[in-house]
Amino acid sequence: MKLDFSIPAEHKPLVLPLIVLLVVVILSTTLTRSMVTKLLDARTAINEANEKNIMLKNKKEVLSSLKQNELVSNVNASVLAIPDEDPTLFGSSSIRDLALKENIQVKELESASGNTNQSKLKTVSLTFDLQGPLPNILSFLRRLQKSAPLIQISDIRMDGSNDNVSLKLGLSAFWSKLPDKLPPADQSFENITNAEKEVLKQLSQLEKKSSEALTPLSPEGRENPFTQ
Repeated sequence: MKLDFSIPAEHKPLVLPLIVLLVVVILSTTLTRSMVTKLLDARTAINEANEKNIMLKNKKEVLSSLKQNELVSNVNASVLAIPDEDPTLFGSSSIRDLALKENIQVKELESASGNTNQSKLKTVSLTFDLQGPLPNILSFLRRLQKSAPLIQISDIRMDGSNDNVSLKLGLSAFWSKLPDKLPPADQSFENITNAEKEVLKQLSQLEKKSSEALTPLSPEGRENPFTQ
């Protein structure tokens, strides 16, 4: 049995209009879908632009509320506490200078570099052998904890009498490179918390020493190297 797919003669005049109508419907559906997709994309882009504008406005308000001298002071205090270069030389010179002011003798110094668990924060280990009266040693330790750069006492061993104490002191100083570039202007940020403000306050209270104020070491050996 064969199926007959022939179109009756009375329906043949309708074939061409139906084909045209079908093509128009298909094209309309495709174009409508494309237009809807573009409209949705444009709506998303507008929402993102509005959110970015609001963020930039809030960022401008926060930055405008900051006092420039206070901001510079906080940055300087942070860099002095955790410098952007190896603090071995400056730290050891500062400790020698502080020991000299407290009438304490520095007998030996050792240093070694290392890293903390945070990849960007690096440490320098300093070991000192000091000798002096106990009151001077205690005063030295108190001033050391209030001095910049930020120093952590990692080991302390004391021996001797009240008038002559030998102290072996292990210290850790920290440093970190400054960022190579600033973050994008459209990147959001959060204002510092009260706890962070308290940390900045403590850092600003650290005793600052400049390299010009360091007391030079006294020369040792023969005054005239050409004499015997």
